[in-house]
Amino acid sequence: MDCVTTKKCSLCQKYKDVKCFGKNKSQKDGYQAYCSDCRKIKYHEHKQANPEYFYLKSKKWREDNKEHKAQQDKLWVEKNRKKSNEIKKHWKLNHKEQNKLINKKYSEKTKDIRRIRNRQWRSNNPEKHNLKEARRRVRKFNNGIFEVSAKEIKQMLAKPCYYCGKESKHIDHIIPISRRWTTQYWKLDSSLCKM
Repeated sequence: MDCVTTKKCSLCQKYKDVKCFGKNKSQKDGYQAYCSDCRKIKYHEHKQANPEYFYLKSKKWREDNKEHKAQQDKLWVEKNRKKSNEIKKHWKLNHKEQNKLINKKYSEKTKDIRRIRNRQWRSNNPEKHNLKEARRRVRKFNNGIFEVSAKEIKQMLAKPCYYCGKESKHIDHIIPISRRWTTQYWKLDSSLCKM
């Protein structure tokens, strides 16, 4: 066989370097009839014309190579963190009901594990747990209702800071909300900083 350096593509009818053609032993010159660019176009057209065939093919591959696919996905997520988060966010917005079902199934599966973890955390962090529980009770007790009017807020902001005596910009709880106190006027005061 003579050493071939260029070859004519039978699809685009252009002479190109042999590097642009894939190898094929069944051909006389040992190269494919179409160049790599034309092969890509042909493959894309074939894929669009037969979506079901390619879907089933990829599905079968995923089922046969679950571990390999999981590793590939993990690596891709690590490399493309932002893109992955955007895709997840977009999917959740468009599939709200499906997402609810998935979350429900997951919560049912991991019910016992979460209970054990919560018990361990409560036993290791009793002070944090007590504060968290107190805040939860206050929120439930208040039910989102604030017993302070706009006029009273203006009066508080006109006063100097409770801690440093400078001009106030914020309102703070003198008696912490975690101690089961509601948001009432006499329990609040103006503040700029907390010393």
